[in-house]
Amino acid sequence: MGFFNKIKTLFKSEVKEDVKEEVSKYEEGLSKSRVEFTSKLGKLSKKYRQVTEDYFDELEEILIMADIGVNTVMEFMDRLRKRVDKEKITDLNQYKAKKKTVDEYFDGSNYEILLVDDNLLNLKVAEKLLKKYNLKVTSVSSGLECINYTKNKKYDLIFLDHMMPEMDGIHTLYNLKKRVSGFDTPVVVLTANAIEGSKDMYLKEGFVDYLSKPINQVELDRILREQLHIDEE
Repeated sequence: MGFFNKIKTLFKSEVKEDVKEEVSKYEEGLSKSRVEFTSKLGKLSKKYRQVTEDYFDELEEILIMADIGVNTVMEFMDRLRKRVDKEKITDLNQYKAKKKTVDEYFDGSNYEILLVDDNLLNLKVAEKLLKKYNLKVTSVSSGLECINYTKNKKYDLIFLDHMMPEMDGIHTLYNLKKRVSGFDTPVVVLTANAIEGSKDMYLKEGFVDYLSKPINQVELDRILREQLHIDEE
């Protein structure tokens, strides 16, 4: 989820029932100054990777300047600080992963996704989650099939399982880059390997991101939006 939508969603989810009217005014105000507001939040997102008091202060200032209403902003910031403190969140990406539901599924009908996993059940589950976005999903069950499919077709994003027989995900990615001419499709690893440091290992191997199994819909949503540049359109 893009930073603009994330803050909007956080704001709407955190305020109490008695400020719903102000939330409506907030949304109306954002629609009138979306470009400027999005730009400010985007700069804030790039500036901070950690949740700090300075981050809170700048976020508060941006929200107040958007004519949301001082009392509503104060209410939101107080609840946000308490939630972050309670869940011991220090990383902004970690905060995004704490959400349990996706508020809005974008229309991905123009995007081609290749899904690779040797387990049929895993394929079915992933297909179901991806098709909520109306994405065009092709599923294959081996690294060799993945390579053959990418030789004949350009995909927008590939989800590739790590632990597969004969050719695992890491070796498949290596062969994609070696054997497929001009290969530049972003590849996300699918894995049940959740031990500390595993994500860094996968990134060093050339994957653009890491998605643990069982798949979390919110984390999947984040990856899709980032890799398909949905919120930049």
